[in-house]
Amino acid sequence: MGQFRWQFYIIAGLEHEESWRAMNPEKAFDTLQVEDINDENKYIDVIVPNDGKSLKHGTWTWYRPGSTSIIKSEVYFLNKIKTPKTETSTDTAKKEEPKKEKPKERQMHNVSFQKIS
Repeated sequence: MGQFRWQFYIIAGLEHEESWRAMNPEKAFDTLQVEDINDENKYIDVIVPNDGKSLKHGTWTWYRPGSTSIIKSEVYFLNKIKTPKTETSTDTAKKEEPKKEKPKERQMHNVSFQKIS
């Protein structure tokens, strides 16, 4: 298994870059190390089926022809696009504070006790 970066050029210069992960077609399964979502310093081995295809994996970048300015950039993880989770000031303003529940009032019942001899 290997990861490869491809660069594509036109007459004006670099057009775009692609990043691929190649799987070994001789193996039916492959093992990947995936970062734990709760601990960034911990990796978990995950066994995935291998169909012998290359997968989009890493950053794909498109450039404005004739310059190095970026038009678009996408990040892939094992052929699935990652969407960035951005939070703006308007998003934080829309978040409601958790509702505070009013404690339930306790009802007192008239109870009479009798002495049993």
